[in-house]
Amino acid sequence: AQVFAEKITKLVEFVFRVHKSRKTPPSVELLPPNDTNSEASTIDIEDLASIEITPEFFDHLRSYREFQDLMSDLDIADEDQLDLFDTLDVDRSGTLDIQELVFGICKLRGPA
Repeated sequence: AQVFAEKITKLVEFVFRVHKSRKTPPSVELLPPNDTNSEASTIDIEDLASIEITPEFFDHLRSYREFQDLMSDLDIADEDQLDLFDTLDVDRSGTLDIQELVFGICKLRGPA
């Protein structure tokens, strides 16, 4: 369970970094390096809660090898990642928040 929690934390941090980088001016580096010590201290819960993952943003996330690797580490097969947005969007709102993403992945994995 601790290993799963660490992987989910890395996924949430990655989503946060990519979301944050999309709001920065083009002159800024597009994706900050994965420095977990500094990253963890800069994640604001309110910012995290305000992230809306659209199908387009989810596809953007999927374009990163790091995201694909994190999903594989969480036992989400490559072929399942293609329809994952629709699977996780249980309320059919057309967007995911971080909570839906995490809970959905937990449900997909089943009991540990």
